[in-house]
Amino acid sequence: MQEDNIPRGETLSREHLANERTLLTWVRTGVNMIGAGILLHFASSFLSAVSKGTSAAASFTLFGFGLVVLGALVEMAAVARFIRYRTTITQGSFTSSALIYILIILGLILLGVASVGYVVIGRF
Repeated sequence: MQEDNIPRGETLSREHLANERTLLTWVRTGVNMIGAGILLHFASSFLSAVSKGTSAAASFTLFGFGLVVLGALVEMAAVARFIRYRTTITQGSFTSSALIYILIILGLILLGVASVGYVVIGRF
């Protein structure tokens, strides 16, 4: 079926539903990041108790905190993106932005580089 044959109300409904699915995907991603951060915090507590406070425990805490912050930022950006796109879809002037993707990827790269640096160097 061609897009031209679909009434405007139906395409709007589909676009809004797609926007909602995208929001839920971003929420899931943010919750996973926050969960991983909390897991790293508990792992650092366990390592601290077992190894009498080595730097590994401190680095897990730092990486866990970074993931929690990044996850919270993903959640805030997802809601802002959802509201913005909802408005532009309704107005018929939808334009996509890659900024949110770039910021999240840069945050993950920063955490990854810090993690690799810790493993290679053994400290910060």
